[in-house]
Amino acid sequence: MPSAEHVRRLSNKVTFFEHAIKCGFDIPLHIKIPCISELIHLYETGALNKNGPFVLTSLRCNHKYTQDGVLMPRTIEEFLANIGEYDGYTCSLLLQQYIKGRRLTTSTTILDSQVVAHAACYCEPPYEYDHLQTTNTLTWIQTFVKMYPVKLTGNFIFNFVVSAKKQKLYPESCLAGVGVAIMSFQSEKYLGISMLTDVPNKVPLHPKNPRPLFWLYEEFWKIGTTLPSVGSHLGCLWKTLFGHEAVFSVRDPMPFIALNHLHLPFLVFVSLFQRKYWSNINFRAGKLRS
Repeated sequence: MPSAEHVRRLSNKVTFFEHAIKCGFDIPLHIKIPCISELIHLYETGALNKNGPFVLTSLRCNHKYTQDGVLMPRTIEEFLANIGEYDGYTCSLLLQQYIKGRRLTTSTTILDSQVVAHAACYCEPPYEYDHLQTTNTLTWIQTFVKMYPVKLTGNFIFNFVVSAKKQKLYPESCLAGVGVAIMSFQSEKYLGISMLTDVPNKVPLHPKNPRPLFWLYEEFWKIGTTLPSVGSHLGCLWKTLFGHEAVFSVRDPMPFIALNHLHLPFLVFVSLFQRKYWSNINFRAGKLRS
C-alpha cells in the first residue's frame, strides 16, 4: 500500500513525469510556474512561441482540476490584455505543451503493483463511454507501476492524450481514485472478486461491452448542439434505445432524478444568478464546464 507521500507524488505532475521518463516514455514538454509574473518572463524570452502552444494547468492533479486548463495566448500582448483572468490562480501551476488529439482516461485497479482490472474511455466531447479495445494504455500502466519504487495498491486514474498527427500515446496526469471509465464494466459480476484476488501474472479484467453506455441527457445535449449529420443523430438515437443508461435503474431511480432534475438545474441557476459563464454541461461528472 503506498503511503500518503507517494500518493501526493503521483498526483504531482512533475514527479509523475519524472518517473515516466525513467520508464522510457515520451512526455509532453512542461515548465513549472511559481507565479504569474514568470509567464511574462517566458513570453519575453520567446520560450512560449518557440515550443507552444501551451496549456496552463494546476501542478497537482486533483478531482476538481483533473482535466481543466487554459490555452495560453500566442503573444504577450494578448496575455497582458487578459491578465486579469489569471489572478485567481493561487495554487502551484504548470505550463504543459498542448498536444492536439483525443483525451482518454482510465480506471485502473492495482494490487501489489499488478493491474487486476482496467478500463479506458474518451474523456472529452464527443464523450464515448464504451471501453476502448486497445492495449496501449494497459501496457503503459503495467510498465509504470512495475518500475515504481514501492508496491502500489488501490484504484488509480491515468489520463492520456493520443496525438492526432502520430497517433502516439502521451501521459498527462495520474490521480488516486475511481474514474468514470469504471462505468464501462456496467454490471460485471466478477469485478469485485478480481479486485480482491491476488493471483500472480493473471490477465487484467476488461469490460465486455454488452451494450453501449450513455448518459441520457448528454445524448439530448449532443443531438441539439454537436452532432453534424443525420447519421450521427440516428446513431445517437440507436444508442439511447438499445444501450445502457449509466445512472438510471428501475430499482433505484433516485440518483438519476437527483443528478438531472435537482443537482444540475441548481448549478445552472447559481451560475446564472452569479453571472458566471459556462460552455457546456458535463453530465458524467455533474458539473458545468467554463
